[in-house]
Amino acid sequence: MDMGLIFFMTALVLGLILGAAVGYFMSGNGGGGKGGAELRAKAQAHDELKGQVAEHMRESARLMDQMSDDYRQMYQHLAIGAQRLADETLAPAEPLSAIAHDDDAQPEDKRPTEDDEDDTVITDMPPPDVPRRDD
Repeated sequence: MDMGLIFFMTALVLGLILGAAVGYFMSGNGGGGKGGAELRAKAQAHDELKGQVAEHMRESARLMDQMSDDYRQMYQHLAIGAQRLADETLAPAEPLSAIAHDDDAQPEDKRPTEDDEDDTVITDMPPPDVPRRDD
């Protein structure tokens, strides 16, 4: 065998072994490298941050549930109040035929004249339908 080839193979094997040893010690897995401690500290800080985010999301969900309950209570309060107040204040509609169509009720310039075309006033219309809830 050629001496150059043996030298090349020996140098390659020694280079690989030396490179593996340097990589091992630099990664922090052996010899107490500084990189491993930093990596562990960053991992711990990341875990703490994940815990804080999880707690924040739990609190946000609780507050959303509370807000939803408060909104539901407000809606029910408004609906009940509107129904109660509407029932107390709404009176049956007065029929239009009961409204007096007195000529004195209109100013002189607003009264219909004979020259007006088809200004018929309907006085015998039925009352409008007003839905009422009978409790």
